[in-house]
Amino acid sequence: MATNSNQETANDKAWRQIFEDDSSILREIDTQGYFDISSSRINQYRETRLACKIDFKQQIPQPLANESLSVLAIKNGVYRIARTNAFIDFPSLESSSLPTPRAFQIPENIKVLSPKGLSSEAKLLDAALISGMLDYVFNDDVSLVLRGYERSKPFSFALEDGTKVKSTIPYEVDGVQLEVDGGYEGENGIYLVEAKSKLNDNINLRQLLYPLLHYESRFGAQKPILTYLLLYDITTGIYHFTRVRVDEDPLCGRRISLNPHDHISCRLKTKHELTRNYWEELIATPIDLNLTNRETAFPQANDFRKVLASFFRLSEETKISKEDLFGEYSITERQWNYYGDVLLWLRVAVYDHTEGLYRLSSIGQAVQYQGSSKDTLFELARIVLSNDIFHEYLRGGESGVTLSSRERNMPRFADDTFKRRLSTVRSWLNFFRHNLGDQTE
Repeated sequence: MATNSNQETANDKAWRQIFEDDSSILREIDTQGYFDISSSRINQYRETRLACKIDFKQQIPQPLANESLSVLAIKNGVYRIARTNAFIDFPSLESSSLPTPRAFQIPENIKVLSPKGLSSEAKLLDAALISGMLDYVFNDDVSLVLRGYERSKPFSFALEDGTKVKSTIPYEVDGVQLEVDGGYEGENGIYLVEAKSKLNDNINLRQLLYPLLHYESRFGAQKPILTYLLLYDITTGIYHFTRVRVDEDPLCGRRISLNPHDHISCRLKTKHELTRNYWEELIATPIDLNLTNRETAFPQANDFRKVLASFFRLSEETKISKEDLFGEYSITERQWNYYGDVLLWLRVAVYDHTEGLYRLSSIGQAVQYQGSSKDTLFELARIVLSNDIFHEYLRGGESGVTLSSRERNMPRFADDTFKRRLSTVRSWLNFFRHNLGDQTE
């Protein structure tokens, strides 16, 4: 289990030390199929809440990944380690293959909610409920009946053992804390919704399976319990609902599926949908050497959708830590700094190193107050295009970037590093062209 300690995250180090200090853990997994570990034991190395927060595949600590191990809670303070797959991949949702989203509107008398900047799961779902969107998706007249945390009732399931053919690992769950983003009840059923942004491409199955089995044990005899995954695209404002199917396979245990054909797309209309040629305005942006922060590393974070989402998240908070700002994205802890640096490079945020917290800058506050999410994206893109490298690359590609621009932005970068940073330039420009290159708001 050799590793480069300089590249280890805190979770990598904790799990490596756990396995090194007790070699019987892996031996018991090899013979019995699993090992149950207490939170008090994990706490000796790292706070359990952090060590076991593995919401996406990209967050799996390297010592666990090396052994193809998952960690799932089975009781309050007890976790089962086994060679099972604890993640579900999201279906591909290519806009070209989807029908036109059904449009809904928040009632005119509602002032607190608007289609702009719906970055929290609660606000997304409240807007969907009050606009009538959820009634349409569920084909039922529903009311909000539950949200937040709860201790589970006893339930059990099994997952396929990744090392043994036709073998499963049992999970007997009781008293585990679970969370529901939104639970709704109508005449025909109880509907659970797990809301995520399209920034992620997979999810830990506990977020879908645990609430479903818990509420089936409580109310399943009275009404069907149906679970939906909501993927929200912050750049387009489109809600993608996909029904979660759970089947029992006698050989492989529970199989959870997300069928890309079993989904409904919706969107919220703004109160004043504008016709505006964003792209023509954007490409006319002149170079301004003062808009981006050259004291911060040139961007190396290719997904601008994550930048936009983190800006909206930051807009809702007075101050926020890196973990709270980026912890819900399917990226590693190492990448948190990259995306945090982008906010500093854009000058829309400042970072207090003493407190370890981000907050909006005066520029960020000005960008925040835009008419729609697309208007906010435009303002951020305008700052990006004011940078000389982005400006020159847009017009002439890699060969169009002048030596003077490179020296102003990346004076000490080797050629291969410079080319890697240009992949971010290319990715962002493609994103802007795709999302700002049409005539609709």
